[in-house]
Amino acid sequence: MIPEIHLLTARPKMEIVKILHSRHAPDEIASELGMTRQAVDKNLKDLVKYGIVTRTWKNGPRRPRVEFSLTQMGTEFYGNLEKLIRNYRVEGKANAIQMLRDLDLALIKKEVSPERYMETMEEIKRQYEWFLDSSQ
Repeated sequence: MIPEIHLLTARPKMEIVKILHSRHAPDEIASELGMTRQAVDKNLKDLVKYGIVTRTWKNGPRRPRVEFSLTQMGTEFYGNLEKLIRNYRVEGKANAIQMLRDLDLALIKKEVSPERYMETMEEIKRQYEWFLDSSQ
């Protein structure tokens, strides 16, 4: 299961999924994302395999063209994934804040030295940097 999640959450696939809420041809995807057509084709092949996107043929002026769009299952998968990540981040941030509050309390009660306080605070901030980053 983990290899599939890793595969489906790779940056190129995530970027492709973001634009596939409407139909796009592979050339359009490549152009919009600055990817090679070969890279787009490889990623679309995986996304089709796992039911994330669907391939349809549309009659063009000269020849049929293939277009891809997000499936309902793909919408649900990535929607659930985003919720999971948001919840994980909220919990992690709450844990980090609680650890920092506990550390503050330990300093006030003189249970830790000011030097140890600073070291531990920096360690917590480093360990929980992603959770505490307000820019994301």
